[in-house]
Amino acid sequence: MSHRAIGAAIRSTGGSISNAALGELVNAERKASAHGLRLRYANLNARIATEKLPFAQVDIRSRYSYSVRIRGTDVHGNYLERHVTVQTNNSNRTRAEIEASALDAVSEEGQSDTMTDSEAMLVDGRQRQPRSI
Repeated sequence: MSHRAIGAAIRSTGGSISNAALGELVNAERKASAHGLRLRYANLNARIATEKLPFAQVDIRSRYSYSVRIRGTDVHGNYLERHVTVQTNNSNRTRAEIEASALDAVSEEGQSDTMTDSEAMLVDGRQRQPRSI
């Protein structure tokens, strides 16, 4: 979606934002998304280079936040997809560990009984904005 279309949507609800500010936000998000796309190709046992993660545009509780897509089928053979956020303060985690945490979260919610043949894929990662003192 272009920044003009986003601006039009914001303005249609009564909100206001300058084109310059909106352009900066959209460009920052595009750069961050491009980096997130590269995370999915990281070696499963490789540590994530957390210093290269883009900063989150919103405040997050933990130092790092990862989005993981979980795909599988239900007992009837229907396709299911879930997106899970994994937050951690540990900068020394591998892609496999992050994906396993997401699968564990789905399992703890009781969703694993309805989802079979599930697989997880890390799709995005962000780090918290530096805190000012």
